[in-house]
Amino acid sequence: MVGTATRVGLHSPVGSGLGLLGTVLQASARLRGGPGAWVVDGDGEHVVAEPWDSAFGALREAALAYGAPQLVDGAARELLAAPWDTVYGPLR
Repeated sequence: MVGTATRVGLHSPVGSGLGLLGTVLQASARLRGGPGAWVVDGDGEHVVAEPWDSAFGALREAALAYGAPQLVDGAARELLAAPWDTVYGPLR
């Protein structure tokens, strides 16, 4: 599937970054949160629980804001980057 998307010119604006963030966050949840870091969602899927889910959201949005700023206007970029900027400071 990924090979097909690449061949027809479809790809993530931040490469494999979002998948890598998900993998790193899941590993951290397993290591630090143990079994309590996982819940079953409404679709029966095992997903990370809070605060891991919110952390992934903040990381994902910062990756898009800083990794693909051309996709959003300035106000939207500021909104996407706000959680990261609040904790770590802006990357500008």
